[in-house]
Amino acid sequence: MAAAARASATIVQKHWVSSVLCLLLFTSVLQAATVFSITAGHGFLIGIAPYWFVGGFTLFAVLIHLPSSTRSMTAILPRDALLAIVFLAAFSAYAIASAFTLPRIFEGIKVLNPRLGIDLQYMSPSTLHWSFSNAGQAGYTLINFSVFIFLVLRLSGDKELAFICRLLIGIGLCVMGFALFQHISVLYFPNSVYKALYTISHNNPVYTSYPLTTTRTNSFFLEPSFFSGVAAAFAVLGMNVYLYTGRKLPLLLALGGGYAVLTSVAATGYLAFLAGALETVAFVVIRLLRTRASPPDLQAARRFPVVLVLLFGIGLLFWQEQTRSDQAELVRQQTLGKQNTVSFRNRLWADQFSLSTVSRETDLLGAGLGSNRPSSFLAYVVSNLGLPGLISFLGFVLLLARACLREMARLSPGALAVCAAFFTYLAAMFGALPDANWPPLMWILAAITIAGLARSTPAVQQAPNPARHA
Repeated sequence: MAAAARASATIVQKHWVSSVLCLLLFTSVLQAATVFSITAGHGFLIGIAPYWFVGGFTLFAVLIHLPSSTRSMTAILPRDALLAIVFLAAFSAYAIASAFTLPRIFEGIKVLNPRLGIDLQYMSPSTLHWSFSNAGQAGYTLINFSVFIFLVLRLSGDKELAFICRLLIGIGLCVMGFALFQHISVLYFPNSVYKALYTISHNNPVYTSYPLTTTRTNSFFLEPSFFSGVAAAFAVLGMNVYLYTGRKLPLLLALGGGYAVLTSVAATGYLAFLAGALETVAFVVIRLLRTRASPPDLQAARRFPVVLVLLFGIGLLFWQEQTRSDQAELVRQQTLGKQNTVSFRNRLWADQFSLSTVSRETDLLGAGLGSNRPSSFLAYVVSNLGLPGLISFLGFVLLLARACLREMARLSPGALAVCAAFFTYLAAMFGALPDANWPPLMWILAAITIAGLARSTPAVQQAPNPARHA
C-alpha cells in the first residue's frame, strides 16, 4: 500500500507541475492583459497581469523544494551552466536591492520616468524619486527568478523537455494565429469577434497606445516591437525543431512566425529574426563538424534550403500585399527610413542620455531598478543597475553561450531549438526592448535552455574518436 500511495503521489505531483507549466507559458504571452488594477501614487494605475499570480505560486514551490534539489541540480548541470545561474542570481539580487536603495541615494537627479514615456520627456527629463513602481519591479524580478529556478528544477528529464517544447510550439501557434487574425480583421475583414478578443486581451488601463485598428500587428502584446521580438523567437524555435525532426507543426510555426514578424512592421523583429537565422546556420555547421555528419544533422542541413525558400516566398507575399494595400510606405518608414523619424530621434536621445548623464550622476551604480526608461536593453541595464548589473548579466549570457557551444553536439532537438530562440529574443532585447521582466520570455527560455544542458541521455551519439584510443 505504501508503494501504491507513493506512486499516486508521484502522479498527482506530475499533474500539478504540468498544469503550472501550462499556465506559466500561456499567461507569459498575455502582456497587455490584466486581472485587476490597483492605484499607486498620484492616481497612477497598475494593471496586474495573470502571469504574476502563477509566478507567485512558483516562488513558494521554489522555497520549499530548493534545499532538497540543489545537490541533484549541481550533479547534472555543466559547470558553465551552474556559473550562469550564479551570475543571474547576482544580477537579480542586485536589481532587487537597488530598487529600494539607489533611488533614495541619488534622489533628485534627472531620469526618464517610466510612467511618462520617452516622447513626453524628450530634452526635458524628470526628477528621480523612489516610488512604489520601484518596489513593483523588485517583486517582478523576484517572481521571474523563482520561475527560472522552478523550470530548471522541474525540466531535468528528456520527457519534461519534450513536453515543454510541444507546449511552446502550441502557444506560439496560438499567438501567431491571433496575429494573422488581427492582420486580416484590420486590413480586410472588420468583425466583432476580433474586437471582442482584442478588448479582452488588451484590458490593461496603463497601456492604451495601440488601438484595435492598428495596422502594425501586436497580437497579445503591448506594442509591435515587443511582439516582433517574441514572434522572431518563436519562428526560430519552430525552424530548428523542424530541421532536426521534420515535423510539420514546427514548420508552420516558423512560417507563421516569419510572416507575423513582417506584419509587425518593426525593425526590432526584422533584425532579431535575421540574427536567429544566422544562429541556426551556425548551429547546423557546428553540429555537422562535431558529430561527423550524423544522419539527423545531415537531414537538418538538407531541410534548411527548403525553409529558406519558403520564408523567401512568405516575404514576397507580404511585400506584394503591402503594395496592393498602400502600406509599403509604412514599412519603409519603420525600417529603412526609421532614422529620419521623430520617434527614432527621441529614442536615440533617450539611450544617449541614459548611458551618459544617468550613468555619470550615479557613479556607475545605476539609478535603481524601475527608475529610468530608455529605448534599448543595454541602456536600461546600465542606467538602472550600473556596472554591477551589466557585468553580472553579461557574465550570465556569456557563460550560458559557452555552455551551449560546448554541449552543442549532444543537445536534443527541443533543447537546441529553445537555445536558438533564447539568443534570438536576447538580440531583440538588446535592439529595442528595454525591460528585463515583462514579457518574461527571457527568463523562461533561459531556464529551459539550462535544463536542456542537464547531463541525461544524449540525443545524438557522437562517433568514437580514434585519437582518444590511440
